Amino acid sequence: MPIPIYAMKLLLLLPLAAIVIYYDVRFRRIPNVVVVAALVAGLSINTSFMGFEGALSSLKGLGLAFLFAFSVAMLSVASAWAQGQWGGDSGAILIALGGTADIDAAIASVGALPAGSLSVGVAALALAAPTFFNTAFKLGLFVAIAGWRGALPGAMALAAIAAALLIPIAIATT
Repeated sequence: MPIPIYAMKLLLLLPLAAIVIYYDVRFRRIPNVVVVAALVAGLSINTSFMGFEGALSSLKGLGLAFLFAFSVAMLSVASAWAQGQWGGDSGAILIALGGTADIDAAIASVGALPAGSLSVGVAALALAAPTFFNTAFKLGLFVAIAGWRGALPGAMALAAIAAALLIPIAIATT
């Protein structure tokens, strides 16, 4: 009986994953050579198993990863620039605005700021506010698409998350 493709991919990538985990845990840094090896391994494995379609799929995924990294970098640069230009918590405003479009980039941008750049309350507000609006938007879409009856269980969960997000917003604004 032949080994399934996913099992083969897993067997080929497990040693690489072990190396990444080791470096991340031990040194809190993953060397560039390991990252490039992972990139080449993923592209090679997908190409060898799925041909041109696999290569194209890998390149699309790589493009999305670079797009995310670029959005984090731009949000971080803009935030640092705003803090240098106007001081105080002005960088948090840019992070909150960017978070309305891409909350993951906003979270990564807050994490990339130098320690002490933002107070804990301002950082919480910069992340909680766009997350609240993102959740409320998803709630509205969910109900609009599925209707109240069909959306009730999921809508209740999203409403509970949105309500919970109002707590750090209220604390940060008082």
